[in-house]
Amino acid sequence: MSAARILIVYLGGALATIATIAGVAIGLSYFTHQSFVGVDASRLAAHLFGFGLSAIIGFLLLFADKQLGTRWCLFLAMNVLVVSSISFLVYIFHAADYMTRSGLDYPRLALFCMIWGMSGSLLSLMLSRWQAKWLLGIKVLVQYPQHEPSNKEEWLLVTVKKLSEKAGLPATPEVGIWTDETFNAFATGPSKSRALVAVSSALLYTMPADQVEAVLGHEIAHIANGDMVTMTLLGGTMNSFAMFGSRVVGFIVQKAADTDSEWPYYVSQALFEWFLMILGAILMCWFSRKREFAADRGGAQLAGKEKMIAAVTSLQKEMDRIEEQRKINPSEENKAEEEKTKKRQKRNPEPIAALMISSTASKVLDLFNTHPPLKQRIERLEQLQSSVSSNAEFFSRDCGIILRDAECQVNLATGRHS
Repeated sequence: MSAARILIVYLGGALATIATIAGVAIGLSYFTHQSFVGVDASRLAAHLFGFGLSAIIGFLLLFADKQLGTRWCLFLAMNVLVVSSISFLVYIFHAADYMTRSGLDYPRLALFCMIWGMSGSLLSLMLSRWQAKWLLGIKVLVQYPQHEPSNKEEWLLVTVKKLSEKAGLPATPEVGIWTDETFNAFATGPSKSRALVAVSSALLYTMPADQVEAVLGHEIAHIANGDMVTMTLLGGTMNSFAMFGSRVVGFIVQKAADTDSEWPYYVSQALFEWFLMILGAILMCWFSRKREFAADRGGAQLAGKEKMIAAVTSLQKEMDRIEEQRKINPSEENKAEEEKTKKRQKRNPEPIAALMISSTASKVLDLFNTHPPLKQRIERLEQLQSSVSSNAEFFSRDCGIILRDAECQVNLATGRHS
């Protein structure tokens, strides 16, 4: 390790330690102050403590794993940017002064919660493409072939462009590949004209081309349906509601306790905010599962029903094979592979992981799964009906996309079409 890098690590670690200590000090001094009004110092303390502790972990990781440590510090820097921007907005609108001596200023509290709840989600969405490229090390493809595709990467570019035009997107998404040993793909981006579609190297080079086309259709359907924006707005709304409701409950508990100490407010506010955030996460995951079914239908419409079924079936077979291998031969090699899988899952940032074609299911906490079981997705796809129409326009209200095609088109089981 170079001297400059060692110096950066030690200085960064020292600053992170100071931030952590400052967070604890501000929190303790605030809780011992009996008449501090107008500043949410507990939130400042929590952020300082969280950033400081995260930075310490990041700088320690730089010693053990340069790539992982760099990504951790990058993620931390982005969060500092987000929180700093939000804090500036709160300061400009004087939204932090929602607690007065006479009680809660509800309009100002609503503004405060809306700024904190929505701004972070929107900023994360705006940075989602950049974040994905850095965190996953995505190689962006830019050279569109002027002739017939001669390799997998050229075929990928041509296929994404063809499906995008078929789905009526205003612009072709960026196309990228990241190195991963599992079959996976995702779409992200702030709008339909500024999106990114990325596939894992295993999916592109191992899965049959017609199945890869179906997976790409699934991701293009996510973009056409505006799922990234919808999930962002829903998440921001849930965050705002949780913040607002928890502070109202905290104020009610504080009044009922009839004490000069502010502990009842902050303890009840924190507990109720956690409770509401859990409920919000359950709602978000439920909605995400619904959008996955809609994206499967969109993939079937864009690439073909049989291709989509074959692609999801391949994902199911791969997961079954890995699970069976673990049961039959729980060797050290398999344990190492499982650890590698867990590390891959940790590297996938949450907004990206929520839109991946394949997601590890939780047998215990099904309510928190962002993706429905693969077997259930296959069953839903098999229920779709195929019909041939000449020069017809098919409109899917569930998927929100219009497909004009003179060839075979896939209709929903309900038979809704124009």
